[in-house]
Amino acid sequence: MIYNNVFPHRFIPDNTTTSNIFLTASYKKITMVNNRYIVGNLVLEVFTTSELLRTDYGMTRIDFIMNKINDLLNSQKGVGIGKLEFIELDELVVNDIYSGASITYRPIQFN
Repeated sequence: MIYNNVFPHRFIPDNTTTSNIFLTASYKKITMVNNRYIVGNLVLEVFTTSELLRTDYGMTRIDFIMNKINDLLNSQKGVGIGKLEFIELDELVVNDIYSGASITYRPIQFN
């Protein structure tokens, strides 16, 4: 799945790519804290074509995946990077074919 559907960097499929669902992860607005720690916002983007948006779950596929991501990253158990603060959820237009949503978190406690 890595580098097929999941990318550890910003990715934009071309218009000839077969309909699929993509997830990208990147850091933005990276700054130094006390000249010791480098912190930035973790930005996750999920996008697909309009033909794959519809589900039987009562919400769009993007909304369903974003809810699962938020549940995972806000769980008490954590996923290894520490506590995250939710910053924003926003719509995402990738190109003429792909659209979705981006969700942004800021690390506030490190493991």
